[in-house]
Amino acid sequence: MSVFCTPIDKCSTTARRAGIETFMSKGPGQVQRAIMAAFGSEPDNAFLLSELCEHAYPRIKRIEKKHRVAVARAAKTIKTIDSIQRQTLGRELVFYDPLNVMSYAMARLKSDFIDGEDYRNNDPRKAQLRKRNKQKATTEQDLRKRLAPGERQHKHIVKGGAWWRHTEIERAKKRGDRKTLKRLQAQQNAINKALGIK
Repeated sequence: MSVFCTPIDKCSTTARRAGIETFMSKGPGQVQRAIMAAFGSEPDNAFLLSELCEHAYPRIKRIEKKHRVAVARAAKTIKTIDSIQRQTLGRELVFYDPLNVMSYAMARLKSDFIDGEDYRNNDPRKAQLRKRNKQKATTEQDLRKRLAPGERQHKHIVKGGAWWRHTEIERAKKRGDRKTLKRLQAQQNAINKALGIK
């Protein structure tokens, strides 16, 4: 007797105890395919967990914890993307392509307490502040404008910038280029030491 189980299902241990043969799925599931499609359509972007939930479950009006858990779990199994936590209430995950400087830059902006704190933030205190100050919520276009030439964050994405260096370190790791990796990490360590960061 055979049973089809996904890697996460509890039935695999139950089936083993009963002497039933189990088979793993042969490829990415529906949620993983939706996540990969999101990154495929916007490679220079980073996505909040809530944004990936909207891609994975487009027909669901109210995203629940079970949806967020399923998407986070699926995204963490995709080797070509990485995540950081937002510095806002709830510490939502932000997923990005570590080999793409624009994707990493968008992840930094969306996760940052200063630059991204108002981007898709459900904190009621922020909504009250926006209403009181007659401000609009930060949009993705607003974040992208901050990366444009002449803007404050542009220096980080150009050659020699902090976010550029982070991406080049990841690329060197992927290529197995130890010489470049050592040089870039030495530069980063020198900058961290000058800034007093351990």
